[in-house]
Amino acid sequence: MSRSASGAKAAGRSGTLALFAQSGALWLVLMLSVAALARGQEPRLRPTPSLYDRLSPSVVSITVSGRDGAPLASGSGVILSSDGVILTNYHVVEGGVFFDIKLPGQGVDERPIPARPFQCAAGQHLATLQIVPVNGLKPVRLAKKVPAVGDHVFAVGSPLGLEGSLSDGIVSQIREDKGEVLIQTTAPISHGSSGGGLFLGDGSLVGITALSIRAGQGLNFAVSAEEISKLVPCTEFRALPPPAETSAQENPEAVATPTPLDPCPSLERFSKAIGEFWGENDLGNVEFLDAVKRRRSGDPMPDANDHEVRALLCIQVLVEDERSGQYDAIPSQLRGPVFRATGDLATQYEQMVSAFRTAHLQGRSAPAMQQASDATGETMRLLQTLASALLSLQHGAATACPGFNPFKYVPQGS
Repeated sequence: MSRSASGAKAAGRSGTLALFAQSGALWLVLMLSVAALARGQEPRLRPTPSLYDRLSPSVVSITVSGRDGAPLASGSGVILSSDGVILTNYHVVEGGVFFDIKLPGQGVDERPIPARPFQCAAGQHLATLQIVPVNGLKPVRLAKKVPAVGDHVFAVGSPLGLEGSLSDGIVSQIREDKGEVLIQTTAPISHGSSGGGLFLGDGSLVGITALSIRAGQGLNFAVSAEEISKLVPCTEFRALPPPAETSAQENPEAVATPTPLDPCPSLERFSKAIGEFWGENDLGNVEFLDAVKRRRSGDPMPDANDHEVRALLCIQVLVEDERSGQYDAIPSQLRGPVFRATGDLATQYEQMVSAFRTAHLQGRSAPAMQQASDATGETMRLLQTLASALLSLQHGAATACPGFNPFKYVPQGS
C-alpha cells in the first residue's frame, strides 16, 4: 500500500471521527428518545420561547369588583373567540358586578377594558365574560380530546398578579367529580392563576386552571375544556351558597347588617362607558364625512366604518350592563331617565348603521339615501335627549357624589 493511499485512509478515519464528534450530542438525544419510545413513553417536551409566544397573547388578567366598586377578586382568563368572549373560572367572577379585563401587552397606564357577564356553568366552575371586540385578539385553539395521564402540559396565568407567568408539569390523573371532568396536574397553580389556561405542547387548550390542594405536593387541578359545552347564557354571576356548616341559617350572628351602597364608583364607571361611546361616535362621524367629501362622482356611498360599529357595540354593552344590575347602586330615580334615553338611542343607532349599509349596497339610490338621512336625523335628536338626561343626572347626583361629571370622559369638542 502506498504512503499516499495510507494517508488518504487516515484522513478518511479522521474526518469520520470528527463527524461523529460534532454530532455526538444529536445522536445521544436520538438514542434516548428511541429508548423512551421503546418503553412506551414519549420524550418529554420542554417549554420554549416560541411556545410561550404562541400561548401568552391568549391569556388575560381579570379584576372583579362589587356594587360599591371595592375589589372582590382577581384572576386569569383565556380569549375564547375573536368577538371578545373571555373564559374563566366561576369562582373568580361569582358575586361580582364590575369586571375589568387587562389584555397582554397593555401598559400600566392603559385603562382596562370593561366586561359584562355572558355565560355560566357554575356546576362546572366555568363562566365567560364579554368585552367589546378590539383588534388583535388571539383566541385559543381547543384540544380535540381530554389529555392522557403523563402528557406534558403548560399553565399560563397571573399568579399573585404576576401577569403572563408560565409553568409546566405533567397530567397526573383524570378525575370526575359530580359529573365534572377535572385534570390533575403537577403544573403549579397559585392564587391569581385561577381561570388561566392549561395547554398541551401543540398549543391547544385542554383545561382552565382552577385550584390547588395546599396540604399535598403538586396536587393541582384544571377543569377540562370539554366542559365548555355546558355553558349557558346568563346576565349575572350569583354568589354560590356557603357550605352547610358555615351557612347563615346555622349561625345567624354571622349575617352582616346591610350597608347603603356607595353610588360614586358606579357613576364613575358609567361616565367612562358613555364617554367611550361618545368618542367612537364622534370619530365615526368625522371619518364618514371625510369619506363623503373625498367621494368622486359615480362612487358608491361610503359604508359604515369601524368606529360607527364600535360605537354601536359600546352603547349596547352599556344597556346590557344596566339590565344585569351593574348600576343598581345608582338610585333608580337618577338612572331611570338616563337609561331610557340610552336604550332608545341604542335601538336607533343600530337602525342608522343598518341604513348606511343599505345605502352603500344600493349605490346612492334615492329611497336608501332618504332612509339614511331620516335615521341620522332621529339619531341626532336622541343624542340631544341623552345629553339632557346626563345633565339631569349630574345635577341629581351632586349631593351624593360632589364633583361628579358624566361628561368627564367625553372627548373635547363633542
